[in-house]
Amino acid sequence: MEAWLRALRAGVASGVWAATLSTLVVAVRARAEEGDPAGAVAAPSKWLLGDGAAQACHPSAVRMLLGHAVHTGATVFWAVLFERWRLAQRASEAPRVVVPGAVVTAAAACFCDYNLTPRRFTPGFERRLSKRSLCFVYGAIAAGLASWRVRPPVRNLPSRAP
Repeated sequence: MEAWLRALRAGVASGVWAATLSTLVVAVRARAEEGDPAGAVAAPSKWLLGDGAAQACHPSAVRMLLGHAVHTGATVFWAVLFERWRLAQRASEAPRVVVPGAVVTAAAACFCDYNLTPRRFTPGFERRLSKRSLCFVYGAIAAGLASWRVRPPVRNLPSRAP
């Protein structure tokens, strides 16, 4: 149970970071493809507001906040699983361990989101973004999870004498 509590604490931090990065990617890609980032950012609000929320032309700030909150919650879920796996790997923060784990986690999230999840509970991004952009979004999730955990090596630098 202790390991799951540690994973939950770590997963909230890394998941919020990964969700923030991936939401920025959603916004950038939606602006490039649709000319407006708001609709794609608001798309996950369809979990709470129905399918029409994913296709709204001019979503409100409330829909955008709900969409980001739903996306963040889902990303935190996956981050907790990632962190629990990482703890099982003896909490390694080496890039050779963390990066593949983050990539597998994001790939599993993508697979589950679009192959196992009922249509009502898919992220909604697929209605606004191309498949190429979805790859960028899930890549940002992987990058967020990995970048939160990977620590640069500490080098023993000579101290400066005063």
